[in-house]
Amino acid sequence: MTVAALGRLALDTLMTPRDVATRILSLGLSREAVLTVFALAVVLNGIMSGLVLVATDTATLPIALGPWLVTVVFAAILGTTIWALGWIGRGFGGGASTLQIALLVSWVQILRAFAQLAILVAGAVFGSAATVLAVAVIIAGAWVLAHFVDVAHGFGDPWKAAMVLIMAFVVTAFALIAVMASFDITPQTVANHV
Repeated sequence: MTVAALGRLALDTLMTPRDVATRILSLGLSREAVLTVFALAVVLNGIMSGLVLVATDTATLPIALGPWLVTVVFAAILGTTIWALGWIGRGFGGGASTLQIALLVSWVQILRAFAQLAILVAGAVFGSAATVLAVAVIIAGAWVLAHFVDVAHGFGDPWKAAMVLIMAFVVTAFALIAVMASFDITPQTVANHV
């Protein structure tokens, strides 16, 4: 796949997410290929998170922990989200495999990494006006992800997929809280490093 084809796929993802989800799933990628896409999503988002922390001159806890730990935490959160989307979706009668969910969520996360780069550049050029772009990216990402989950699980109802998304994010948030608590990272710990 060429860079131009990937750019077109990214644009199509925003315009016709259901068609793109069907196209991506029809590729029939192997487990190893899906794990490679997942790893690419994790690395790109780790790099972008590091750039954002450095560019915004933020002296917060994540940067103190180092880029590798931030990337590992991101991988764990992403993996938990993928598992939750599959498990909860199947509980709602969906039929997606974990690999199908991983492939689609990883594609969304790769696009998210490039969107972060655009937000970073917009922030440097336009200042706080880039916040509007950040909000638009969040809304577009949720919209695309709801359609991707709907297609993967075969619900035929994006609202059902949106409910699965909300529930999966709640499960992921509780898992993150549990992990942070096990490392004795509390809100006070974070506040002391700001």
